[in-house]
Amino acid sequence: MKKTIISLFSLIALFPTNSKAQGCSDAGVCTAGHITSGKLQSAPTLKLGAIFSQGENNISYVDFEANYSHPLDSINSLQIKVPYRLISGDLGNVNGLSDITLSWSRAWRRDKDWKISTVFGFRIPTSDANTEIDGNPLPMGYQTSLGTFDILAGLSARNKTFITSLAYQFPLNKNNNQYVAPIGETTPVFASTRNFDRAPDLVVRVGQVFDKPMNKWHFSYSLLTIIHTQDDTYEAVSTEGDVQLPLTDSRGFTTNITGSVSYALNEKNRLEFEFGSPIAITTSRPDGLIRLMVAGLRWSTRF
Repeated sequence: MKKTIISLFSLIALFPTNSKAQGCSDAGVCTAGHITSGKLQSAPTLKLGAIFSQGENNISYVDFEANYSHPLDSINSLQIKVPYRLISGDLGNVNGLSDITLSWSRAWRRDKDWKISTVFGFRIPTSDANTEIDGNPLPMGYQTSLGTFDILAGLSARNKTFITSLAYQFPLNKNNNQYVAPIGETTPVFASTRNFDRAPDLVVRVGQVFDKPMNKWHFSYSLLTIIHTQDDTYEAVSTEGDVQLPLTDSRGFTTNITGSVSYALNEKNRLEFEFGSPIAITTSRPDGLIRLMVAGLRWSTRF
């Protein structure tokens, strides 16, 4: 295991730092329920954390997140995540409650070698994604909410330390963002997202988790690919009336490497550092989910 961990961090050091990646925790389904570990929590668990991320166009994000998991029995568990977001950039500073995620996890197989489970849930918007500064609508990168009600569904399979998962996130509505790129900009800094219709995401994860209960140190790493299945669309104003137009190049995928290192302070409390970095990008994200890097620190306690 030591050789695996050393090789992983050596590989991360070689990745280019000017690439782009989708901040997966923003979309929701990537971290819903047990999807990153393949194991359901055996006791009620509260996690409090701060996550820093750097977006495109000099936008910085800090998320303070409360995450509570509650087992219903030996095979079912509920989770709620409530984040508060601070955004700063060239257009100004914004802060507010971000979208709430509710999820239900169920284990279908839990023997010595294999653990197979599912996650189902919702991302609930906390605003219509139309925050303004001085009466001017802001682009999606400055919104604390995506403004959509999303369905989340996922399947994970774990064989000892190896884990793979497949997840899907489907928005049910357009949001009410009213940002329109300035007339005359041939290459707008931010794409127009008036009455924005975000396409679904398909998420594929392959990795390893080293989390034996008797070990104080836990490690994990994975390759995470987020496939944006269609082009997003927005509503443009024309002489013939409003028309929904595609946002070119928003269909595609991002591939990231993610990882975490955690340490047990005692029997009930644990500190965890997590990170994410891109290795491939084929899409733009007018929804504001582009990230250059993500890093976070969490404290968790079991009751």
